[in-house]
Amino acid sequence: MEWKRAWVEKKYSTKRKFAENKKQNQSGGRAAKFSVISDFDKRVFLISKVDKCTSGKAGWCPPVQAEDVDPLEETPTKESSDKIQSIGSRATKIQHRKLIDMLEQNPELANGSKRHTFSFWQQVASALNSLGPPTKTAMEWKRAWMEKKYATKRKLAEYKKQNQPGAQFATNPGLSELDERVLLISKIDKSTSGTPEPCTPEPCTPEPCVPEPCTLVQEEDEETLEDTKPWPSMLCCDEQQPAGSTKNVRKGCEETTEKDFKEILIQQNDQMLQTMGQFMELARTFVDGTLKFQKELLNHLKKT
Repeated sequence: MEWKRAWVEKKYSTKRKFAENKKQNQSGGRAAKFSVISDFDKRVFLISKVDKCTSGKAGWCPPVQAEDVDPLEETPTKESSDKIQSIGSRATKIQHRKLIDMLEQNPELANGSKRHTFSFWQQVASALNSLGPPTKTAMEWKRAWMEKKYATKRKLAEYKKQNQPGAQFATNPGLSELDERVLLISKIDKSTSGTPEPCTPEPCTPEPCVPEPCTLVQEEDEETLEDTKPWPSMLCCDEQQPAGSTKNVRKGCEETTEKDFKEILIQQNDQMLQTMGQFMELARTFVDGTLKFQKELLNHLKKT
């Protein structure tokens, strides 16, 4: 970017030289000094495809209109760059599916592993950009995955909230096949019922009913519950539960669902804070770079 900025500055200053010479040539060149046009300046104008009339008093300059040479016509502005970046920046469904396909093959990288992260996201960017537009850098595709993951988490949390006892209106249509794949990659429990159906006692044979999972419902601590997260088949043993324990099982399931919901919110808030911190760093870098560019441009204009 710095070399591109240097090229724009060189082209801008060369255009100013030609514009001043044309202006002086049209006025007769009286009491004025012509800017020295070097061979390097001529080559710059050849590349830029701009009229390169370099004759002072002795040469001939073809008639031109005032708008033929505009020193600022290709000077980039913040508004134009923001407009260009905003066009087609949203990924397509095909790109989202390809992204999830690649992340399913590398779930450890999708969940924050730092080994070979850069090379992996470079491969992701190359594969997804071939399906574009839009096209993004490796960091932009990684940010797009984070946004997709947190949007799915919010959708899951909202769906759980609407299915809790007492909820009257449910506007969330549920999770799509793509959302379920995102949750599987992120290792998030996608049980969405408010009063879980799995908590109702179900008949089961003694063989699949392992006593250990049945006794862990009320005795495990928070960390163990996060790792195991027993499924409904682990809570169905009537032989292992004493009489009148159905209410205790249902209560334990409701507490587990509420705990998962709170954990999702806490993780979401932490990631949002990290994302905001990264955004502030990028904004600070952009402001510093813009300030440096403006200072250099001002010094350059003073010299010319």
